[in-house]
Amino acid sequence: MILLYLKKIILIACVLILLVLTAVVGVGLYVYHHPSRVKTLSEKSLSWATGISCTIGQMSYSLHPLRLRMEGVLLISPRNGEGLRADISEIQADMGMEGAFGHKTLVVKRLDLGGLQIIMKRELHFPGIGAKKGGNAFLGRMAKALTAFLFFQDLRFEDVSLSEGQWIAHLGDAEIRGSHLQAFLSEDRLLSVSGILRAKWPSMGLQMDIPDFRMVTENGLSVTNPEIKARITAPHISFEGPAEKIKSAGLGGVFVYSAREHVFTLLDMSLDLEGLEISYGPEIRVFPKPIQLKALGTLDFKEKRMNIQPLTLVSGDFLSVKFGLKASMDPEAVYELDILDGKLIPEDLKILLPNRIQNQLSHVHLEGPVSVRGRISGRRKENAWELDGDLESRFRGNPYRYEHRRITPAGILTGTVRVRGRYPEMVLSIDA
Repeated sequence: MILLYLKKIILIACVLILLVLTAVVGVGLYVYHHPSRVKTLSEKSLSWATGISCTIGQMSYSLHPLRLRMEGVLLISPRNGEGLRADISEIQADMGMEGAFGHKTLVVKRLDLGGLQIIMKRELHFPGIGAKKGGNAFLGRMAKALTAFLFFQDLRFEDVSLSEGQWIAHLGDAEIRGSHLQAFLSEDRLLSVSGILRAKWPSMGLQMDIPDFRMVTENGLSVTNPEIKARITAPHISFEGPAEKIKSAGLGGVFVYSAREHVFTLLDMSLDLEGLEISYGPEIRVFPKPIQLKALGTLDFKEKRMNIQPLTLVSGDFLSVKFGLKASMDPEAVYELDILDGKLIPEDLKILLPNRIQNQLSHVHLEGPVSVRGRISGRRKENAWELDGDLESRFRGNPYRYEHRRITPAGILTGTVRVRGRYPEMVLSIDA
């Protein structure tokens, strides 16, 4: 989202210079020699076209060369106290046009953003051209297409600079804060954004720190169909929850965001975890092997739906699960977890259980893998989870033995165990 808003603001700077150009051509030298009138026209035109309230403190420009300088830029997208607010202390842009009429490219030779601060409040809403409803939405789309045809259809950046930017998102009582944001263009003209991310969710008891995240775009930006494809890397992540703690994690992968559909598509995202700790009051258990999560799926902010499938979890040779996750994006969401194919070795997982349960199972030994399938649905209510499930475990010739005093039965276990219902009142059935 940081990358999305940064590119949105870069695009706004480019649109502003075009509005200046339009004003000069349409009104003449009087407007050209009265920059305040052009500033007012630019503010109103941009607000109408994008649905974002725009004010500019000071603005100066030239047409030969094509250059723009603005100070005190404020962008607000209010929705009953929610939405986007962006403050930019200074924007400086040197630009040029290339290509034939109707197929022009706006070349941003140099773009400097100073003192950028983005504040976002729930709900998630990505403003864009044509964001308004009714007639204005239609006129906005027409203006967008006309701008692309008459002025430019694509953007190309040659030099972009951002330093010490900030990004803050308030989502209910959760807060995500990005600081020390830096942006620049690589040698192959791909936009790179880096910085520090911290997230807190007090009601859930969650906290996450990402000291060195980076996103790099893998495509250009089309005005007629804004779509962002970027690779994200975060090699050092720490996470702490009410009953779990991750000392070190690494995130990597590619996502695509369609501004037209408001959909994030996750492409081969992976998360590697080490040192996962699980707490049972004073008792702490450490996962014996690193954990790897891989995910494909979509986050649809228009329909407020999440669909992650497949999602795979692997830890050593004793745990492997492939499942799908669906949920709506609201506080009362029901999470639906479909276990498509799971394999685990119960004997190796004993060490993760509380002492009380380990003592109860100390006489029972079950060798070999067990397959698991089924579904689990859950809803968080009043700081607790309501869980329903229908799980099936299959045993295929698993050796077992029971060791207690002089009683040592042993044998081979084959059959199916099914557990279903609402936790903790669940029904157990066995088909040997």
